[in-house]
Amino acid sequence: AQKLFQMRRFKTWTKRQSKKPARNSENEIFSMPILLAVDALEAKIRNIRLVSLKQGSMFPDEMMRYDSFTIRESLHNCIAHQDYTMGARIEVVEFEDEKLIFRNAGTFIPKSVEEVIENDCPESVYRNPFLVEAMRNLGMIETQGGGIKKLCDLQNERDFPPPLYEFSDSSIKLTIFGSSEKSSEKSSVKSSVKILELLKENNKLTTDEVAEKIGITRRAVEKNIEKLKSKGKLTRIGADNGGYWQVI
Repeated sequence: AQKLFQMRRFKTWTKRQSKKPARNSENEIFSMPILLAVDALEAKIRNIRLVSLKQGSMFPDEMMRYDSFTIRESLHNCIAHQDYTMGARIEVVEFEDEKLIFRNAGTFIPKSVEEVIENDCPESVYRNPFLVEAMRNLGMIETQGGGIKKLCDLQNERDFPPPLYEFSDSSIKLTIFGSSEKSSEKSSVKSSVKILELLKENNKLTTDEVAEKIGITRRAVEKNIEKLKSKGKLTRIGADNGGYWQVI
């Protein structure tokens, strides 16, 4: 526990637009205390509400892109299992509307993720036993094990890909997907329709205003507008400032 609190920089949050170079990213470094840092980092993630219609159902379901448990459990596991002797930061990278990546220093002590899920119980050996015990007492990590299994179940309920674990000799990388190929395609179609409806009502709306009204990111609005323009359904008349949209 002493080494943990000696760390100046505890974890990093990075937000990137999908498939864009790092120069377009936003970065922030968080430090102690742990509880406040975790809350602050979670607040940085753009966790929007999604609407989906499951097969066989007549009624749409509403859900957040990432379950709060998924974010916090992934981050808490990084904190609990980080190898602090390596002097590295915990990293959290957000690819907007796509996925979250959590990375901590150290090796994966259990034999495999499959073994952890199958056993569905607390590990017998921890890298930071005193820290793990303290986090359990604070209710920050699962006391009976099963955290990884619950992450998989939550992703399955969303019809999203399961958590992806990747290991190296020096780090553990966890990817949590915020969409599936099918849901992204459906969502994009619905967003395009909504954008056209909004611009018919008010052809001077900005991309930021459209994003706020629909509940998606500005980047997602820009992508949909480009698709609509390429299909000949939308065109821009005049400059960005002072111009207007024409729905065809």
